[in-house]
Amino acid sequence: MPKESRKGKRHVFLALSNPVKGREDAFEEWYEKYHVPECVQVPGFVSGQRFALSASQGGEPSQCHLALYELEGDDPQTILDKLMATREQRTQGEVLDRSSLAMWVFTEVGEKFHGNGSGDSSGHHMPGHHMPGHHMQGSRGDSSPSGLPGPVRGEYPSRKAP
Repeated sequence: MPKESRKGKRHVFLALSNPVKGREDAFEEWYEKYHVPECVQVPGFVSGQRFALSASQGGEPSQCHLALYELEGDDPQTILDKLMATREQRTQGEVLDRSSLAMWVFTEVGEKFHGNGSGDSSGHHMPGHHMPGHHMQGSRGDSSPSGLPGPVRGEYPSRKAP
């Protein structure tokens, strides 16, 4: 179970959107210079970062821009209400195609895992994967990369998802 921070539960807020056609450069400037920096000043917002669509699978999404915000607080709806209540205090741009806007908040329910090469030393890594400096003797007497008893990398039987 994930740990709660001192400020409450952790959430991610996803805002997907498109620029008004022909206003792409102004959209980029407004979002980067004004919108994200102003949004992260709202109580409950921890961080914000923008992304542009670079690949897709399973169909072409209707939005090509994502703003990803980390939130902390017991009730994410209260945080969103604060965001909406302060809208007029933030710089508004006429460059966002509001008909394309879709927003969701997801609450953390599991631990965060990191793959090889992530540079994270929190210990939340996939079992059976080699981590530099994490060689421990397994129960079978061999050098298990995870230090856990059982098969080492490459010895897992093929499985199909249920």
